[in-house]
Amino acid sequence: MQLPILVEPTADGRFRARLGEPFQLSVVADDARQALDDLAQQVQQRLQTGASIAVLTLPDGAAPVIAAPFPADDAYKTDWVYRELTEEMAENRRSEESAGP
Repeated sequence: MQLPILVEPTADGRFRARLGEPFQLSVVADDARQALDDLAQQVQQRLQTGASIAVLTLPDGAAPVIAAPFPADDAYKTDWVYRELTEEMAENRRSEESAGP
């Protein structure tokens, strides 16, 4: 999982790393790498104490489908783009096989 983190220098020459929703965490450290490491440790602590990340998928006109914990997401199975792409790949495969060597 990738989470966007803002790392910026502070007025006193240290570095602040911030992670927004759903975590709302911020740490200050002597260097940027330490700030990132400290922030990652806080996220891990939350996840280890029972927090989880879920994804809510809202199909057009249907009831919401909740997938938890992230990334256990099977939404691709009903996604029309994924379906068309796999059908096109299968058709290309059949065409290549029938053309022969």
